[in-house]
Amino acid sequence: GAAVGGTFCITEVGDEAWQDLLTARARIQRERAPEPVLLNIYNLGKSTRLLNRILRPLGSGVFHCGIQVFGMEWAFGGPSPYARGGTGVFACHPMQCQNHVYSETVELGKTLVPFVDCGSLIAILKLEWRVDDYNAVRNNCIDFVEELCSRLGVAGVPDWVKQLPKTANALIRSGDTVCCVNGDASQRISRSCCGSSMQRPALTSKEAEFV
Repeated sequence: GAAVGGTFCITEVGDEAWQDLLTARARIQRERAPEPVLLNIYNLGKSTRLLNRILRPLGSGVFHCGIQVFGMEWAFGGPSPYARGGTGVFACHPMQCQNHVYSETVELGKTLVPFVDCGSLIAILKLEWRVDDYNAVRNNCIDFVEELCSRLGVAGVPDWVKQLPKTANALIRSGDTVCCVNGDASQRISRSCCGSSMQRPALTSKEAEFV
């Protein structure tokens, strides 16, 4: 509007247009505000709940996890009919990753990365984290989450979540084949973690805009 006495006259702006302006401004402020980042933790598969009850007091467990930010949960998995474009990065409704049983959520802090930039970051990670590079021990969902947390500027994955993959990796590097199938321990483990049986649920049209 025109400037009147050092202020702007907005009388010619209709109520509906003014409300739209306020809504847009509120959205911009919300997107610029620090956004909570949550780590959603699952018991891996359908049959590890009891095992994790035993391992958790010992500071370990068998878990799948994803990062929830701006209302979406992001994770990384292996080859699947649902994998798109060669990437292993996928989105799901928060706390509803299929084939795993939700256990708990850990707050990792707040990110200063705006919504739009977060979308760009996810696009970059989709290029970097390829589905064929997935390995349940050396390059898994926890490793992806650690990378995403680092780029969002928040705390990383708690030690008790990532302890078992680290131990398995150490065993493989040392040549221990007690859990091997055809001499490759990682292959046996990878069959149960976000592998070919992983189902990735469809997203709503609103969620798909972020993807």
